Amino acid sequence: MLGLTAVHVSRTFGELRKADIASFKAGSVEIINGTTLMKLSSFDSEYLRLT
Repeated sequence: MLGLTAVHVSRTFGELRKADIASFKAGSVEIINGTTLMKLSSFDSEYLRLT
């Protein structure tokens, strides 16, 4: 359980849609611009390295 409200999730999805980062259709999420999403979320792929 994450503790996110439906309102918060809906607003966040709306912002992603408005920024052309993701699209939401028929219960599916499509990432349109992964590079922008990674920058927005401060994603660091280095933590995925197992060595």
